[in-house]
Amino acid sequence: MANGLDLHKFTELGNISEVKRLTEKYTFDPPTISKALWTALDYGSPTHVEIAKILLPRASPSYKDAGGITFLMKAAKIGDFELVRQLIGLKCSTVACDREKKSVLMHALEKHGDDPIRIVSYLLSNGANANTTDLEGFSPLHYAAQNGYVDSVNELIEYRAEVNVKNINSDTPLHLAVRSNNRHCAQLLIERGANPRIQNNIGKSPINECSGNWFNGSHKEENKKDNRNKGKGRVKNYKKKEINEKNIEEATNGSIIQACFKCKKNHELYCIPCAKELLSHSSEEEYKILLPEKGSIEDENRKLKNDLDRERKHKKKLIEKLKLLEKANSLSPTTSEETQADDLMYSIKLANQMNQALFMRPLTMQTREAIFENLQQEVKKFLNDLNNWAKKSDGPYREVVEIISIGIKEEFPESDVKIYGSFETNLLLPHSDIDLVITNLNQSPAQVLQALISKLKSLSIVTSIDDILTASIPLLKVKTSYNSRIIQVDISVQDPRHSGLACSSFVKTLLKQHSTLRQVTLLFKQLIYFSNFHEPFKRGLSSYGLLLMIAWFYQEQTPEWIAEYANDTHKLSEIFLKILYYYGWEFDYSRKIIVNNPDLPNFREIWPNKLSGILCICDPLNPQNYIASATDLDRLVSIFQVAYCNAWKPSVCPCQEGQKIYERILYEAKVATVL
Repeated sequence: MANGLDLHKFTELGNISEVKRLTEKYTFDPPTISKALWTALDYGSPTHVEIAKILLPRASPSYKDAGGITFLMKAAKIGDFELVRQLIGLKCSTVACDREKKSVLMHALEKHGDDPIRIVSYLLSNGANANTTDLEGFSPLHYAAQNGYVDSVNELIEYRAEVNVKNINSDTPLHLAVRSNNRHCAQLLIERGANPRIQNNIGKSPINECSGNWFNGSHKEENKKDNRNKGKGRVKNYKKKEINEKNIEEATNGSIIQACFKCKKNHELYCIPCAKELLSHSSEEEYKILLPEKGSIEDENRKLKNDLDRERKHKKKLIEKLKLLEKANSLSPTTSEETQADDLMYSIKLANQMNQALFMRPLTMQTREAIFENLQQEVKKFLNDLNNWAKKSDGPYREVVEIISIGIKEEFPESDVKIYGSFETNLLLPHSDIDLVITNLNQSPAQVLQALISKLKSLSIVTSIDDILTASIPLLKVKTSYNSRIIQVDISVQDPRHSGLACSSFVKTLLKQHSTLRQVTLLFKQLIYFSNFHEPFKRGLSSYGLLLMIAWFYQEQTPEWIAEYANDTHKLSEIFLKILYYYGWEFDYSRKIIVNNPDLPNFREIWPNKLSGILCICDPLNPQNYIASATDLDRLVSIFQVAYCNAWKPSVCPCQEGQKIYERILYEAKVATVL
């Protein structure tokens, strides 16, 4: 086996002959070949692509980098069809996604030159999903429409891509096509069912976005170029004037450009009268929406201007006083005690005036008792609001479960559908998913879920489905819309590795031990969610792992503490802060977290030695399993420490003196995540 340094060096230099010589003369292990192949694909030049084809047969097809990007994603983005074909032949997954949830199709459709229709068609024919979305809600159709890939747009729609799918900004593919001035893509999308009147988060429809470019004659020159390309010649005596039906007919010598989608007269997209009508309706609707807010906006603007003027005047006075103080300090000392005393009093007077400045104010500290009391009131209000939301949501959530269960049983009559997770254990938050597991089936979980996709898509409440069939526990993430509510449902299939039902049963047992355990867990779930640390596959902490950490804290307390605090719901704020401090500074993370399981008498003796450098939460239901072993431990400790410090943080600015403590903890956690 040879040293891989030379292989990497010649791969990076693009030396095909040396790479051939090394691979023919020496034997390299798959990881070394895979890293060299990654280097070749990273450069992406024609020479490096040839090297990649040499290395490919000896590499590991499942290799991916820290961002979850695979060889197939790299090859698709480069745009080399032969390389894509070879990788798929080596069983590279066409449905894999990277850490940003970008699929192979999305990498292929990122801007790299000509329309990658050949690669897109081949990926789709080999199982690629045309309806996956990334973390920002973009689908492959968004990418294709934005980059003007007309053939790829048509191919995606042929494979049932949703033409009106929205991203997180509620932009549809038609929005992006219009915004990028890809007219042919826009025309094709509308012909295939795209709705040009769908509004995004800022109230803009595709019609609004193209009105300034496509309906006011700014593309006459482009129309002339189109006419020349069609052999019609240059229009005589051309001059800039408003487009109307007569001008269009003259400019095109009577040829048909496109039928208006509203009145079917000859024009691109919409003729002028129809466009004006649509735009006037849109403008009137927007004006009606904004009219009630006009007065308040003007008042707010006037108030802000006055505040700004006052701040400027105040700042000017402070600067003048500061200059006087500096001048007084620079005066030469005199022998006269009376003069020195006058200078000292004058300096003290100026200093006292300067202390009124915001940056010189003393910190406003709250007492320990005041913080406990204020936080307790906020926590109580949060839990009451959450209970009210849960009561209103229980009916719609169960109706969604019933509709999906009926659909599953129509496909698999012998199956049974059961609920587990936070909805079953009464730990549901507004951002939580409903977890369903299909039981009484002997088929492969991935095969069952694959067969269910088409059935679930036919349900009226289902808006999108994201399938994760290659995971250890295959999963369908179903997005539903019911009574104006967006409800996420995760569907899996029971097998020996699936412990969801058993976990739910154990969680219910734990919650019965102490009456405060459920409320405290909900407070921490909200904190972990605001910290964007709630997804285990992104090195976050699962709700089950979080509950076990809190239960372990209770388990480690003295009998006196349990008697005083564990069942007193008037001391939730003290328990919350105590747990933050415990896991922020006190807990020794070289220990194992082992929550007692009454069904395993010798539970503590079963566990092997702790693995160093990881968070070891022992699974009470499976002695061979560590929960949260992939969790980012440093980040978790930082979340606890920052939350605790923000609870006690003194106020500097007067506008913050009445700020709510729990609200501040969540807000700072959100800001820290963004930064």
